Amino acid sequence: MTEQQTDQNTDDTAEVVDQTDTPETETTEPAPEVDEGKEAAKYRRRLRETEKERDALLEQVENLRRAAIDSEVASKHRIPTEGFWATGVTVDQLLTDDGTIDPAKVAATVDDAVTRLGVSHPRNGNIVPREGNNPRVRASDRWTNAFTAK
Repeated sequence: MTEQQTDQNTDDTAEVVDQTDTPETETTEPAPEVDEGKEAAKYRRRLRETEKERDALLEQVENLRRAAIDSEVASKHRIPTEGFWATGVTVDQLLTDDGTIDPAKVAATVDDAVTRLGVSHPRNGNIVPREGNNPRVRASDRWTNAFTAK
């Protein structure tokens, strides 16, 4: 063998080795083309639906907080809730930093409603219109006299 043939054989074996080591890229299927406008519209639609859900949940939380404040005002402070909200206070102003209802802020707003707007506390106890008045006893009743001791 000559030197030229040896070099050629070495090059042939190197080519064979190179062909087996490289992965075939032609066998992979091309990805189907997706219309970018349709995909963006799908994401926008999902975003709008998510925003609607978020807004509905925020409104529900606001209503629950307002109901809890109304319950505290009516039971603990005993003033009408309409008078309480007439002060112009919002639910957000009555919350602590962590989002819970602050009883001190509610009490301060109740005091403001009582002093500034004249919202009155209802009277305690039952109201009996004729309390203290004794009914007039009839002079004589024959039925009652029949059962009295002699």
